[in-house]
Amino acid sequence: MMFYRMGDSSPQHNIPFERMLDEGTGVLFLIGLVFYLRNRRIRRSYYALTAMAVLTLPGLLSSDSIHSIRILSITPWVALAAGEGWMFLWNGAREIKNAAFQYIWIAFLMLGLGLVVWLNGSLYFNAWASDPRVWRDHSVPETEAAVAVMRSDPNTQFRVASRFMNHFTFKFLAFERLKNCAVLEPDSFLRPPVNSWVNVRYVLEPEQQQYRRVL
Repeated sequence: MMFYRMGDSSPQHNIPFERMLDEGTGVLFLIGLVFYLRNRRIRRSYYALTAMAVLTLPGLLSSDSIHSIRILSITPWVALAAGEGWMFLWNGAREIKNAAFQYIWIAFLMLGLGLVVWLNGSLYFNAWASDPRVWRDHSVPETEAAVAVMRSDPNTQFRVASRFMNHFTFKFLAFERLKNCAVLEPDSFLRPPVNSWVNVRYVLEPEQQQYRRVL
């Protein structure tokens, strides 16, 4: 089901809850799987079916939600089955007697292969890379916040959103300036610093619009 309906929820492994095979690869994998089942007595079909059955057990037997890391080892077998599906269609094109129809079928297959390449590239480099849930899960905002703190004047005091202040990435990258940082709280938001000559800067989350309006 994770290949065709609802995939891994972790942004580090997948666009959350999106199916894990694109339309083209999904069709080729299904054709290859049917080919293996119909020719299961052939050695390569037997090995592929056995490997997929055994390697999916960690995911099937788990009581937790879908997690692609548990069945990561099945990846080359999925790719092999998709390739088998492609070869089945390619060999079918070679058996067409009419030359014109054969060229049309081959052109259709090449167009489909190009579509699969485009879908995977677009999914990985565009959709996944621009998904804010993926950025948040990979600590990009926390990294940017820590870099901003480290690049500021050493005497600057920071009032930091609790999400950043309590995050291990921020603590690690801004370790040398943690003594200048304090958790941002509503009652201390506009409180002046103890020393009037000290600058105060705020490290806010994008959702904290009420603080931004006041500032």
